[in-house]
Amino acid sequence: MKTSVLGVRLNDYQREKLREFAKDTELEADVVRKLIDDKIAGKILDCTGVIRAAKKRKIDPQRFLDEIGKELARE
Repeated sequence: MKTSVLGVRLNDYQREKLREFAKDTELEADVVRKLIDDKIAGKILDCTGVIRAAKKRKIDPQRFLDEIGKELARE
């Protein structure tokens, strides 16, 4: 398999969060590779529409999803 190096600029906050995800068990690069693999596989969802709808109703996005789940469970 051919590989290549991709340089990515991260700010201090992003780097700190990446280190937290990696902890002691993984390299930071392994976390990034997994995120890319998950995005390619469609495992990462774009929830901007849900967040927008929740904000429009002035409720927390998690609460909004919980309410949708309750409605679906009633069916």
